[in-house]
Amino acid sequence: MDPAVAAARVDEAVDFVKRYKIVAILRATNPEAAIARALEMAELGCRLIEITLDTVEFERVVRTLSEKLPKSCMLGVGTVMHADKVNELVAMGIDFRFCLSPIHPEGFVARCHANGLMGVPAAFTSNEMWKAHTEGARMIKLFHASLIPPASLKGMLGVGPLAAMSIMPSGGIDADAAPAWLAAGAASIGMGSKFAGKDIQLAEGDPALADAKRAWQESGREAVRKLMQSIKG
Repeated sequence: MDPAVAAARVDEAVDFVKRYKIVAILRATNPEAAIARALEMAELGCRLIEITLDTVEFERVVRTLSEKLPKSCMLGVGTVMHADKVNELVAMGIDFRFCLSPIHPEGFVARCHANGLMGVPAAFTSNEMWKAHTEGARMIKLFHASLIPPASLKGMLGVGPLAAMSIMPSGGIDADAAPAWLAAGAASIGMGSKFAGKDIQLAEGDPALADAKRAWQESGREAVRKLMQSIKG
């Protein structure tokens, strides 16, 4: 990809993620459920949809979503563990706009940016985050965010040069916790099963599936709608 085009695409993705804030992370054992939930999340106002690589029938899921998601949404990939995987994703010919990792793979950010994808590595300490920032990461995933309070992020971003970093807390965050993270300075938030529903992670026949489906219908769906209405993109 032409470097100028790639850079412009990354800039656009960064701005879009900062504007719409909430990345809905879907990790599913049922591909049909993943597709249906992603489309439902879009209807509820989520503009950023991530499908993890370990989702069952990942390629079918993302190809279907690339055709069915509204053009107002951006589709991304999660749980990218190696930089070489970026090449495979690009070769699929799908318009992915961002890639997230639970770690900081060597060469991952540069490979993403060269291909017009916003690469988001993970870090936990301020030293790890600063290292990712100086290596070119435009956004850094704070993972596993539920292990610390939002005040920790606010304190870190209050230290001089560290304020230049754009941080995406992720891991164990639900709709009730999201406002505190945004108030603490989070540029965006990655939200998985506590937001997008645990039911899509459970296989048919799992004894917990019925309760998970009921929880989504009775409270999960409405929590998503309320949070997204509160986000003024």
